[in-house]
Amino acid sequence: MKSLPIADQESIQRFIKTLRLHHPGSRVMYKCILGGFQRFAVEQSAGKPLTTQIVRAWLEDRSQHWPLHMIYHRARLVDRFLDWKKAGGLLSRNPLQELRVEYGQRTTTPITWALLSPEPAAALEQLRPKPLFGSFLGPRMREHVTFMRSLGYRYEVYAGMLRHFDCFLQGRPDLVGKPLTVLTQEWQQAGSGVHHAFESQQCRRILAKAWRRADPSVALGPIDPHLARRVRELQRLPYIYTQSEVREILAVARSFPSPLARCDPSPSTRCWCSPIVPGCGYENS
Repeated sequence: MKSLPIADQESIQRFIKTLRLHHPGSRVMYKCILGGFQRFAVEQSAGKPLTTQIVRAWLEDRSQHWPLHMIYHRARLVDRFLDWKKAGGLLSRNPLQELRVEYGQRTTTPITWALLSPEPAAALEQLRPKPLFGSFLGPRMREHVTFMRSLGYRYEVYAGMLRHFDCFLQGRPDLVGKPLTVLTQEWQQAGSGVHHAFESQQCRRILAKAWRRADPSVALGPIDPHLARRVRELQRLPYIYTQSEVREILAVARSFPSPLARCDPSPSTRCWCSPIVPGCGYENS
């Protein structure tokens, strides 16, 4: 395996120092992962800027050696490294950061999932945020939320429910013109779980109340009391610890070693004589 240029090795070392990792094994592992990515990128780019195709090729290559959860974690590490290099003027662009911005994602994991899918372009489009209240009922929902907030209500929870309902309607243009009861029933059938069913009934009642101000003939529709009771049963109740339980928790916490304590390197878990670290996934690739 070809060694990295000195400049690339030094940049990886400087980045890892910014992470302030406590365990020495983590520093060695991260160095190995970033070094493997850097080598792959240099071989694939042939001196040209890093592209989305190169990042996707690296993800596909690593998917042959790493489990999916490990790919997600290490793709986030690479994304942070590329952001750091770009901020320091060492890199002209970070393809992962550009995809996060374009498709409205705060984290790297959805972008990684889309790039690993058989149809990455279609998968990325699925991640694109839908316009706020962009369905055929969106203007009426927006008007209701604005009215309630003008009365002094924060209305965050109910507005969130209406946004979820609106996103569903944006993907179902075949429901245009259908009664509100039919719309909420379709939404309830599209999901699963008691919370989703309860939310669909709440949205139906919220919108019916809003439209009833202009048309008193609009029926409110009941909320299933058994469903409401089931939702209440699933809610987590607060628990107050006793003094003896608090003392026991603190005693157990004190029994663990400090994360700042130095530990002896173990040959069974770490290799100090090679740039390849057992467990990083590059030793057999």
